[in-house]
Amino acid sequence: MQLAFLLGIAIIVLIIGAFLLLQPRIDIASLRDDLLQSGITPAVFPFIAFYILIGNSFIEEFFFRGLLPNLFGQSKIRFILPPFFFAIYHIAIFLPWFTLPILLLAIGGLWAGGLIFQLANEKCRTLLPSWIIHMFADVGILLIGVYVIYFY
Repeated sequence: MQLAFLLGIAIIVLIIGAFLLLQPRIDIASLRDDLLQSGITPAVFPFIAFYILIGNSFIEEFFFRGLLPNLFGQSKIRFILPPFFFAIYHIAIFLPWFTLPILLLAIGGLWAGGLIFQLANEKCRTLLPSWIIHMFADVGILLIGVYVIYFY
């Protein structure tokens, strides 16, 4: 569990660092407009953030690290396809926000994150490590959301 917390902190730093580095290439005004048009306003953001942090992260972990890998048995493909599907699943969320190079970088990062989540679960034989790491990653993303929604 200690490793999960350390990886979680590292992922927050990585996500925020990538955002700060790539910020000049991201149309934040368009991102903010898309969020607002989707109903993610400053008034509802805390509720959505809470759901993403607790509920959605658990559902994703249950499916992508619990159910899906079991379909592949002990095959090594359980380390390739579920993280890939996890990455592809997220495309619909941020497809309109990024240029193709940043989108591909995000997909690669999500696949790597999914692999880290899966390896953590394999070692501990429980979903708890990946759920902890996933929540930390979501904290990083939600902090960026706070900046975009409230301060941009």
